[in-house]
Amino acid sequence: MSSEDWVGCDMAGYEQQWEDYRRRKNRLLLGLFGYIPITFAFGLLATELFRVQWPIPVFAVSWMLLFATAGIRLQSYPCPRCGQLFFGYNLFTRRCVHCTLPKYQMGPD
Repeated sequence: MSSEDWVGCDMAGYEQQWEDYRRRKNRLLLGLFGYIPITFAFGLLATELFRVQWPIPVFAVSWMLLFATAGIRLQSYPCPRCGQLFFGYNLFTRRCVHCTLPKYQMGPD
């Protein structure tokens, strides 16, 4: 969904856009907190079942690339109201850095 689709959208306020934000955030958190346990489980599986270790670093690097992609997607989340980057350079902001729309506000105003 592009930011052009969001600007001026009246479908249940901004619910659809915030759901997209939650998906982006959850993917980033999965990438962050899932890296060590999932890579470890993959390493055990590869070593015990197939008796090879070369897929482990390939898997680890692939996971890191997916994590970086999730971070870029979250950082580039467009504001439901103004369509510009919601976060700017601060992922912890509670308001759009451009139009000050509060995070998770459901209505246009």
